[in-house]
Amino acid sequence: MLWTTRSDTASPLRWHWQHHGLGYWRQTLLIFLVLSTLLAGAAHLFHEADNASLRRSNLAASERNILRASYEFRHFISSATSDLLALSTSPQVNLLAQGDQPEARRQVTELFYRLLYYKPVFSQLRFLDADGQELVRLKRENSGRIAYTPSQELQNKAGRYYYQKSIKLPPDTLYVSPLDLNIEFGQIEIPWQPVIRVIKPIGTAEGNQGVIVLNISARSFLENFAIGNSGTRSMALLNNRGYWLAGAPDDQLWGFMFGKPNSLKDTHPQLWQQIEEEGKGEAVIDGRHYLFSTLTPADLIEQEVMTSALSGYRLQTDDERWIFMSTYREPAPLWSTEHLPRALILLLITLMFSLFIARTMAARHTAEQINHINEQKMLQMERLASLGTVVAGVAHEVNTPLGNALTIASTLREHAGELTSGLRSGRIGRNRLEALLQEIDDGSGMLTESLHRASNIIQNFKEIAVDQTSERRRRFRIDEFLHELVRLHETQMRGTGINLKVRGNTSLMMDSLPGPLGQVVGNLITNARLHGFSDGGPGEIWVEASAAGRGQVQIRVSDNGRGIPENLLPKIFNPFFTTRMNTGGSGLGLSIVQNIVNSILGGEISVASQHGHGTVFTLMLPVSAPQPRQSDNRYGADEDSASP
Repeated sequence: MLWTTRSDTASPLRWHWQHHGLGYWRQTLLIFLVLSTLLAGAAHLFHEADNASLRRSNLAASERNILRASYEFRHFISSATSDLLALSTSPQVNLLAQGDQPEARRQVTELFYRLLYYKPVFSQLRFLDADGQELVRLKRENSGRIAYTPSQELQNKAGRYYYQKSIKLPPDTLYVSPLDLNIEFGQIEIPWQPVIRVIKPIGTAEGNQGVIVLNISARSFLENFAIGNSGTRSMALLNNRGYWLAGAPDDQLWGFMFGKPNSLKDTHPQLWQQIEEEGKGEAVIDGRHYLFSTLTPADLIEQEVMTSALSGYRLQTDDERWIFMSTYREPAPLWSTEHLPRALILLLITLMFSLFIARTMAARHTAEQINHINEQKMLQMERLASLGTVVAGVAHEVNTPLGNALTIASTLREHAGELTSGLRSGRIGRNRLEALLQEIDDGSGMLTESLHRASNIIQNFKEIAVDQTSERRRRFRIDEFLHELVRLHETQMRGTGINLKVRGNTSLMMDSLPGPLGQVVGNLITNARLHGFSDGGPGEIWVEASAAGRGQVQIRVSDNGRGIPENLLPKIFNPFFTTRMNTGGSGLGLSIVQNIVNSILGGEISVASQHGHGTVFTLMLPVSAPQPRQSDNRYGADEDSASP
């Protein structure tokens, strides 16, 4: 090299210094500064992008958590109100309300025990008379055992706020107490037992004869708030005065029960003022984001499940609102002390800038993939939340006939006992015997009808949950298929005055799924019979098929019945929409039909109707049905389930 040929033996560094002087190092320093500046600028941009992604992720997670918690709370209250209303209408409870009789107390105790046995979330169930004295009290112990309280240990609750509030209410009003800690013998129970009490007055417009008090354990519900809480994100629940019910350290919880001034109103007055003014929104205080949403009793009643459960009833509570709040920390800026070591390392590896860029881009790509996966999970959670609403509706629909069946079965058991006792003693008269037999016969019919209704609701829900068939496809003539289908349904028309006919005679061949198609047409025929001719015939239902061009077939199911009112047409395909709720209709039939036509047969369905002049359902289907996805059998695992 050049420097080795010189006469002196100076080092390369000294040679560069001697031949380039200070300007060389200035240039080197300038390049270093430029590269460092570029690197720092790039690092800042990428860090801000990552922070923005983290903010979106935190915001989405917080919104999901609030949505989940508020939905669980709605279901938490609605389930209790439904059961309490069913309980309050039982003859055993009303008999006890008329007077403290040993037999009535025994029957109510058995009834309360059954409810606590099947509903583990219920921690206590009591009946208090008009003076606040407990007549019946059953409590679930920490071990899970249901304990009956002896008469000598029953307490007088006339001084408790929830009794004083509820005993004065009209019989058509339910009282929901604030969420607080249970108190026994004037002391807060240890360990803490957070409860909400739902209370139903028993009586008439002239006065109440007592109240039923249902304690709902909120322990598991509140413990869910701590799941997933970390230093960056957490969930909390507050009452209408800003006291912490969940999501805070133990020494900050339930401050109103211990006289502590540690509410959110005391510690963060600015945030509390914004919550009171807006009800729902977001606040940023000292680098921390607070997302909040307020739930009121009116919000509970507006829910579909609660509207059905509280039909004809009012809801009253001292908690004017419940505040669901999710918080997360604002990501720290790049030049904060938290990131100082990283910034120093970046400055020291300026010469490896290209490698750093490559690694940063790879990290960004990974972050985008994670965001994409999270978005897919969000979509899946939204679908599950929607299904949760349907499940809640089905659960309520099933609860009503099952509750009726339980009440009827209890009554039948009492009548059977009376009949057996009378026959053994020989002291039962003929008139009483005939009356008991008639009541048992009527009750058996009502019991069977309730159980059939529950079975139909469950079966219909199973059908709506499937949307892809596993049945093999085949080729068939559409006219022969419709004739066979009509013959199957003609038996339903016997004695009704309704004629079911096939019009037209097309020999069009289809390569499709006869099971789902048969279910669709069969459901439309049944729908026309039940709704178009709800009062019976005479009338006619026609089924016809014709080629529609472009590889499609048109199938029409029409009738000359009473038709559908114009204001109901946009709703008929909605799940659980029915005009026959009081006669056993579940409202799932046309929703199932639309699901099968769109998702399985690859077609479209439309309806035209004029009130008083009949209805026409039109199916536009491809002659060759789309191939089902092998890895996604959405229609159902049982191939026979698709048959009409």
